[in-house]
Amino acid sequence: MHDRWPTSTLCARTLFCTAALWAACATRPAPAADEHAAPVLRTDLLPAPAPEDAVGAPVSSGPVRRTRELRLPPNWSTLERAAFASALEEWTRDDVLLRFDDADLSALARALQASDESSVRAAVILGNTRDPRAFDRLATRLEARVPDNGRSVAGDVVAASACASVLTTRADGARLEALALGPDPHPVLEVRVECALTALYAGRDAGIPFLLDLLREGTAGAVRNPNWRRIDWNEPRLQRLQDRAARALSARAGIECEYRAGGSPTGRERALVRLAHILQTPASPR
Repeated sequence: MHDRWPTSTLCARTLFCTAALWAACATRPAPAADEHAAPVLRTDLLPAPAPEDAVGAPVSSGPVRRTRELRLPPNWSTLERAAFASALEEWTRDDVLLRFDDADLSALARALQASDESSVRAAVILGNTRDPRAFDRLATRLEARVPDNGRSVAGDVVAASACASVLTTRADGARLEALALGPDPHPVLEVRVECALTALYAGRDAGIPFLLDLLREGTAGAVRNPNWRRIDWNEPRLQRLQDRAARALSARAGIECEYRAGGSPTGRERALVRLAHILQTPASPR
């Protein structure tokens, strides 16, 4: 398969998005005190990404990378945030593949099950490894389809985004696509949307109608009975999701993003018509 974006951009996208994802989850019920006050990582540790939320890259293993063997520090989940960011920067220097042993990978997989900051950190670490073994740990957690139930969902949202940097096959993308679109999608809308965006980023377009329907919320064209729990379109939570989806779809369409979730219904509908026309027209043979 041919790359439309370099593999380094895949990882950069994950880093670039994580701060926004963390903020997007800040309004979820009952977070721990100060849990989402600031991101635990810097977003400038890797080469600058393509335009925000650039998508559509077929998955590729990319060039052979040097490998750095690492052991997970015992205090990785309790380090001060600045210290954690510094450690991550040190681990990811020189654009290498990070390789933890199976015990450390299992420890990170267990941490994904927590609904606290450690689950977010585990997802960030796994996404930054660029180790294909990390994908199964992230996807397996998402495939548990754990419902909201008043918990923080930040770890699962970041896990869905982190998958973008460790995808290696189109089958990997299909697992994320099933979580977004299948007969048994992930029950948390934020996670479901992020799975759809990651699948789209991996070159799988089946999620486009779902993402377009999400953008239609709050317009005259809103679907009558969406297959997700409807959210008031004026809520910041939904508007953040819509703006992320709009940037991703616009990048996939190769146009500047004109959609603004907080904009006028007329402006949103006009942008939607343009996106739908481009994205739902059969692509020319490649």
